[in-house]
Amino acid sequence: MNITIKPYSQDYDKQCADLEQYLWKEDEKGREIRFDWAYTHCPVHEKPLCVIAVNEDEEVVGFRGYFLNKYKIGNEEFLVAQLSDTVVSDKARRQGIFQKMTNFSLDYLKDSGVSLIINLSPSWPPYYGYKKISFEDLSQFHSKYKFGFGSILSEKSFRKKRSWKERKETVVSMKGITYHIASSIDQSVIAQVEQLVSTSHIHSSLSIDILKWRTSRPGKDYLYAYTMDASDKLYSFMILSTVDYYNYNLGLFLSDHPETFKLLFRLFRKEYKPSTIAAWDFAMDDSSRKLLNKVGMVSIPFINKIRKNPPALVRTLQTNEDGSLNWNIGGVDIRKVENWTINKFDLDSF
Repeated sequence: MNITIKPYSQDYDKQCADLEQYLWKEDEKGREIRFDWAYTHCPVHEKPLCVIAVNEDEEVVGFRGYFLNKYKIGNEEFLVAQLSDTVVSDKARRQGIFQKMTNFSLDYLKDSGVSLIINLSPSWPPYYGYKKISFEDLSQFHSKYKFGFGSILSEKSFRKKRSWKERKETVVSMKGITYHIASSIDQSVIAQVEQLVSTSHIHSSLSIDILKWRTSRPGKDYLYAYTMDASDKLYSFMILSTVDYYNYNLGLFLSDHPETFKLLFRLFRKEYKPSTIAAWDFAMDDSSRKLLNKVGMVSIPFINKIRKNPPALVRTLQTNEDGSLNWNIGGVDIRKVENWTINKFDLDSF
């Protein structure tokens, strides 16, 4: 079998979506919709920057996906590629296609203006291969949690299902502030989210075009919780994802009025009675850490220790004049986790 590694083009979209059957649970139509959302309709760059492997019959036998985003470093925005869906057809395995696609993509991404690659969903099989091509460990993963023990009992012992996808919006007013919890979000709210960002750390862009795209992901259930004053100015904001309305990932949380954030969090727990709420805290600025502490989220050392995933990885695509790798981008060393603010929202699977 003669294999050619080359950039993805839309001529191969249906074949690539079909290949994702090895990774995704959706049916054929669902895979095509998800693929279009993730790659074709991504507003971050003018085109997808994925890599494919094709045989002599122009059949796609390998796909190396990159989830694109923009990250802010200092006052500049940089194009960043995140390791995402990578799959090789069962008819073409054990031929080094995975490694060939990865190696090809390093030059391809650099030539396309990508500054760095990050991996927030690592697994052990390719980990040591990435290390051989100069990826570096960024941090082990660890999280903070909030538990609702009554809901855990209902979920685990009584097996009560919650079909709350169409649940009506919760709206509560207190002291001139309106508190909202809903399964959809108005663009006027999204347009203000970026204004709540105060960190000087490396962080992903929350521009309105990116947020509109991310919150339109097919097949995902999100909850949006936010507070606004009488003039509709946004004070606090959260995005949570769930698959069962018991367990939630706190993907993004921002506030310039911590007291309203505390009350918003309390309202969410009262209305939705979660079993668990989990948020990453391995790469976090001080203001975000204070918000999690304020609402009583705690670390569980035992849970963090039994994680079996390898650490998050990072790889610069910038080079010095002598050809060596330049890890200082925008004047910041991207290998140091203390220079980052990373949330679960940054995951391609969130």
